[in-house]
Amino acid sequence: MIQSIRWYLMLAGCTNDTPHDYHCNLGPDGRRRDADERPELCRGTVEFVASKEYMVRDPMPAVFFFLIDVSMKAIQTGATAAACSAINQVIADLPEGPRTMVGIATFDSTIHFYNLKRALQQPLMLIVPDVQDVYTPLQSDVVVQLSECRQHLELLLEIIPTMFQESRTAESAFGAAVQVCQFMQGKCITVHQVCYSNRKGKEVEYEYSECEAHFVFV
Repeated sequence: MIQSIRWYLMLAGCTNDTPHDYHCNLGPDGRRRDADERPELCRGTVEFVASKEYMVRDPMPAVFFFLIDVSMKAIQTGATAAACSAINQVIADLPEGPRTMVGIATFDSTIHFYNLKRALQQPLMLIVPDVQDVYTPLQSDVVVQLSECRQHLELLLEIIPTMFQESRTAESAFGAAVQVCQFMQGKCITVHQVCYSNRKGKEVEYEYSECEAHFVFV
């Protein structure tokens, strides 16, 4: 800042006039008196929310799609229950505005989608057995507004571990399940316990002893 009326741009090596409404007197130390009150002057990084006049289109919705492993090992080790509990805590902190969208799918040897539409009495499971050519069984209602499905979503996360507790399916169609993400516009969070099949879902040999539970963020 040069006498508070001009400012120096270090990247370009030039000076510019300070806008009248941004003018502020300098203190005895040569700093602006409001320097500590303006984030852009005292912080390393600053995020500005762009107003509509700076946008060429409406903002994209914030989409969160969760893929949860419900194969036998994931159920037996508690990974599925832990994932459902963690997701329940996460969605509690998500804003409920019209732009926040969520969806859930589970997988073992097949992929299970869930219709979370509020008009239904409870979430509806839709199974896709063909992991060679994966598809979404619904054109809509797989991903819905969080504000409209929070109750169904919380119920589903509560019952998923018990729904599959008797499962004896050791195979994992994780590769095919991840392909589902190509139909989603947003962030896909996957949780899987066992080594997975190749990207087309074809079974391959693997050793459980070489695998461990971990989170994969796509």
